[in-house]
Amino acid sequence: MTDFRSMIRMERNNCTTPLVDVHTWLIHTSELTISVLGLILNCIVTLLTHRAAPIPYAQRRQLCGLSLNYALLGAIQLSRNLFLLCSLHEPCLPETNTATCKLQEFPLLFCYIHGGILACIISTQMKKKYKESRRPVPYTWMCSIWQTLTACVCIAITLGFTAFDNEDGETKAMEQCSILLAIRDYQLVFVLITLLISLHAIAVVYITLYVNTHSTGCDKKTILSFCVRDVLIIETVAWQLGLLIAGAAVAYRNIWQDTCTQCVYLALELFFVFIPILISFAHPILLIWFVFPVRDSAVRLFPWLSSVLPEYALVPPPAPPRKKISRRNRKASKKEQEKITKFVEVKPVEV
Repeated sequence: MTDFRSMIRMERNNCTTPLVDVHTWLIHTSELTISVLGLILNCIVTLLTHRAAPIPYAQRRQLCGLSLNYALLGAIQLSRNLFLLCSLHEPCLPETNTATCKLQEFPLLFCYIHGGILACIISTQMKKKYKESRRPVPYTWMCSIWQTLTACVCIAITLGFTAFDNEDGETKAMEQCSILLAIRDYQLVFVLITLLISLHAIAVVYITLYVNTHSTGCDKKTILSFCVRDVLIIETVAWQLGLLIAGAAVAYRNIWQDTCTQCVYLALELFFVFIPILISFAHPILLIWFVFPVRDSAVRLFPWLSSVLPEYALVPPPAPPRKKISRRNRKASKKEQEKITKFVEVKPVEV
């Protein structure tokens, strides 16, 4: 019994004191609340998008995949913050290292990469031929082979940033877990941030160029492209802001080693963790607000939303300009008309 107690004392000596300040409780409580709301809203909007006729089912499937990705992100952050809030009353937490931190943050990094790739796929799908789909589709068709391959590619990319990081056979102790500080190869960290920034930027640039080059008509395909573009632009601005400031915090930590460690952890928690949670919470609201078929599906399921959401009406396209006829064409058309009248003219029969 004495050996067991002495072993417990030895294990408790190898621990780190967490931040038990007011701002720590405030941040994690806010993350917990927003994660719960984001998880619920993304699950609901997934069902609404699945029934959002007449959007082609291939595009509905990708929009559902993006909503499910944000729902998974909310579930991961919910479990993480529940653990932290339940353990902050302890005098110390078990010490973490770079290997265990990368294992813990693997699902979070997968959601970030998967969300960026899905945004690119959704923007490129706007170029395809618009085929209306109004027939009811079972929920078992929500996952396709291409979506499974996309998830496998994202897992492989995430493994490249975590499992194949150069540890040199040694793990480094960490005060708090952050994937950007757990990766030992600093060049790999900036490649990761650049990849996430580029994915969202490519999605917005592609769909913006497509909308600007096809903005003359007023068909359903163009209207859907405008709606999806507005959603992607708002989300991309938030992603770019969080990723740029997180990258600046990592660069500041690498250049000045003797710096405020807790300040760097706080900046990464706010801009690399908290902002994506806000995006996951805002994503279903943006879909219902901007994408008209999803809004109609939401109003059919929840009629009280019609008093909250703004009404919309499709503006008819402008009339085509009247063509100017030149003098030469006018004379040619007049001669053609004279030939036709001469050919049709019938002479009276003499008696």
